[in-house]
Amino acid sequence: MSVKFSTWRQILPAALIGASAYLASGVATAADTAAAGAPLEEVVITGSRIPVPANITATSPMTVVSSQAIEQSGKTDIIDVLNSLGQNAISTGTDFGNNSNPLSTAGGTATADLRGLGPQRTLVLVNGRRLGIGDPNTGNPNPAPDLDQIPTALVERVEVVTGGASATYGSDAVAGVVNFIMRRNFEGVEISGQYGSDWHDQHSFVKSLLANDDPNTGWKAVVPPTGSVRDGKKHDLSIVMGTNIAGGDGNITSYFVYHNQDAVPGSARDFSSCQGITLDPTGATNPYGCLGSSNSNRFQVPGLTPRLTVVGNQFVPWPNLASNPPPIFNFNKFEYDQRGDERYQAGLMAHLDLKSWAKPYLEFGYMNDKTNEEVAPSGLFVGQALTPNGRYIINCTNPLLSPQEQATICSPAQIAADTVNPGTAAGSVGVNIGRRNVEGGGRHAFFEHTNFRVVAGMQGSLGEAWNYDAYGQYYYTTLFNSNLRYLDLRRSTTPCRSRARRPTRSASVAAAAYRGTSSRPAG
Repeated sequence: MSVKFSTWRQILPAALIGASAYLASGVATAADTAAAGAPLEEVVITGSRIPVPANITATSPMTVVSSQAIEQSGKTDIIDVLNSLGQNAISTGTDFGNNSNPLSTAGGTATADLRGLGPQRTLVLVNGRRLGIGDPNTGNPNPAPDLDQIPTALVERVEVVTGGASATYGSDAVAGVVNFIMRRNFEGVEISGQYGSDWHDQHSFVKSLLANDDPNTGWKAVVPPTGSVRDGKKHDLSIVMGTNIAGGDGNITSYFVYHNQDAVPGSARDFSSCQGITLDPTGATNPYGCLGSSNSNRFQVPGLTPRLTVVGNQFVPWPNLASNPPPIFNFNKFEYDQRGDERYQAGLMAHLDLKSWAKPYLEFGYMNDKTNEEVAPSGLFVGQALTPNGRYIINCTNPLLSPQEQATICSPAQIAADTVNPGTAAGSVGVNIGRRNVEGGGRHAFFEHTNFRVVAGMQGSLGEAWNYDAYGQYYYTTLFNSNLRYLDLRRSTTPCRSRARRPTRSASVAAAAYRGTSSRPAG
C-alpha cells in the first residue's frame, strides 16, 4: 500500500479599483428618450471591470444558469450542472468529475474546462473572486480549482463567459470564466433533501457481443448483465440559514451540505462491460466486437519465440481461449462509470453596509471530500520491467518453470550455464511478459481532499464615478491519497535464483510479489 500526503496554501491579497464615466453622447439612443427621467441601474458583467447600464448588452458572449434552472434540473452536484452546458468539455485524463477516467493518476476533484483548452485555462470565481487550486497532487498535470467546494444550495446563478476574459483576468482565463454568484440576502431556514438512483435497461445487442467467444480477437465470453438495474444511489441534504442585521443593511447566511453517491462499476452496464471495437466497417460480416488488453496472459522471447500464452503449465500459441487469465483482459468491467463519493460542506457569508463607501464582507468555506475509485488488476506489463530493454529476466533453472516451459524459452547452453552458476546473464533469458494479477483483484485508489477558504474585504463607491473592492484571501488544501493492490516492479524485476524442486506452476508468477506502489500503469 502507498500513502501520500500533500498540502497547498495560497494567500491572495488583492485591491481592485475600477472607474467608469458615462458620456451622454455614448449612450444616447431612442430608448433613452422614451425612458427620460428614469434612473438606470448598474451591473458588473463577468469578464469586465466596467459597470454598464442594465439595458446595454454584454460585450462578451455569456451564458447564465439561474438557481431556478438548477432546481428544475434535479442536479445537486455543481459539476453535473456545468457538464450540461455545451461550452464545458470533458476530456479523458485531463478533466475530473463524477464520471471522469479512473485511470488518471489524480482524482477526487471536479474541474471546469471551457472549450476543451484544459482546466488550467478556465478561471473559476466565487462572487467575482478567484477560487484557489483544489488539488495539491503532484501527479496532476493540470491543477485547477475544485468545483466540489461550491455549495449548490447557495448558488443564485452561474455566469459562464467564453471569450474576451483574458484581457481582464490574464492567461488563466484564455478559455473563459465561470463565476458562481451566491445568495446575498437570504432570510429564514431552508432544508432540502433528495434521494435518487440510476435506472438502466440492458440491451440485447450488446449482450450478444459479451456472451460469445471470438477466437480472432481473443475475446473470451463473459456473463452479460441482463434485465433492469437500479444503482448509483445518491443522498443529498442541505441546510441554509440566514438573517438580516442592522435594519436590513447587512446579512449573515450559513450553510451545511452533505452529499453521498455510490460507485457504479463498468460491469453493471452492458455498454461499458467491454471496450467496443468495429471489426468490419462494411457490415458484411460481424461489424462489432469486444476488445481488451493483451497484458493478460502473454509471453514472448523476442527473436526466438512467437507470442505465447500459458494453459496449465504449458506454453501454447497465443491466443488460446482455454487460458486463465484469458488471451485479452477485459479491464472495462472493473473501471467505475461513476465514482464513489462522500462530501461535507459548511460555511458562512456575511456583509454589512455601513456607508456607501464602506461595505465590509466576509466569506468562509470548508469542504471534506472522500472519493473511491477502482480499475483493473495490476500485473506485469510488457516493456515496464526495470531493466535496460524493459524485459523481465528469468533464469533458466527457475523452479517455477515446467520442463516444457523451460525448453521453450531457454537453449540447452543457457540451462547448463544456469545449472553451474544460477542467476548469471549467460543462464538467463529476457522475456516480454504481460500477465494480470487476477488473484489480487482490482487496484483501488482513495482520495481525501480537505479545503478551507477565507475572504475578508471591503467595497464601496467614491462619488458617482469611482468604486473599489479591496480584499484578502487565504486558501488551504490538503490531500490524502492511498493506492492498494499494486505490484512492486522492483521485486518483480529481480530474477529468482532458487534451485528448489520444480513445482508445476507458470512462469507468469515467478517474480510476482504484492506490495503497494504509487505507480498507476494504464489498462
